Amino acid sequence: MKKGLKILLSVAAVFAFIVALLILSPKIIKTHSKNAAFKQVQNNQTELAEIANSVINGETDTPYEYKGYKVKHLKTPSVKEPIVEFNGRGFGIAPSGYYT
Repeated sequence: MKKGLKILLSVAAVFAFIVALLILSPKIIKTHSKNAAFKQVQNNQTELAEIANSVINGETDTPYEYKGYKVKHLKTPSVKEPIVEFNGRGFGIAPSGYYT
């Protein structure tokens, strides 16, 4: 009986740890959802354009951070237009990723 109780407690502890990890991790690690990224762009288009122009003109060095988003200036020979990328990190099992 004691062995069965130990196994049950161990399984319960592992389950509780996994649930706590899934609930607390997004609060500990700065993350962005897809909707949050879209809202950020919609609500701050002027400011984002100013930052992008500042990066392209060399006034702001990259990598740069803007409200938790990493800003990078992408320079590739195949693309003639300058590209400034704002990356936000997502969290989750399936929806985890980067929103640009």
